Amino acid sequence: MNKNRQSWEKFQKSIFAEYLINPFDDKYKLIPELIPSTSWFENARKHFDKDWPALKKLCYQNAKYRCEICGGKGPTHPIEAHEYWVYDDDNGIQKMERLWGLCPACHRVKHAGLWGSIKGRWDLLIPHMMKVNKISQEEAVVLLESHFAVYNYRSQINWTVDMTFLKNLGIKSDNYIFKK
Repeated sequence: MNKNRQSWEKFQKSIFAEYLINPFDDKYKLIPELIPSTSWFENARKHFDKDWPALKKLCYQNAKYRCEICGGKGPTHPIEAHEYWVYDDDNGIQKMERLWGLCPACHRVKHAGLWGSIKGRWDLLIPHMMKVNKISQEEAVVLLESHFAVYNYRSQINWTVDMTFLKNLGIKSDNYIFKK
């Protein structure tokens, strides 16, 4: 852990003060989930590639082939599998908690770093965030900015990535914990 980095609690207070919102407020149904750069490519698809097709199918079935956030479906394929992570910022543990079935529009928002910053498709992200969350364009932009601040904070941490959740889905492995 970077000893010069402020605690998660102090960081949260600074985010709330700077952006005047709580980026994790339950009122937002759809928020970006930006994976810290220090744990990019540490995911189920990489480490459990032979099991990924079965995991996706189970995810789609559990979601009844509808988006678990907005209830919609995509134009070419109804939903996509999204890994949901929780973070213990002070101990550097990134833990997979579930797989969500998301329509492509909601999935793009979850991966705003790829779709917005890299591909430049803010025009796809912001209107969908506004619609799902019933917020203004200004609030959607502030919400995105606050999550990029969280991303920058979390990208200072060398994460231990915990995928023990997959045991509950019947995935067998000698290792569910990964560290770069």
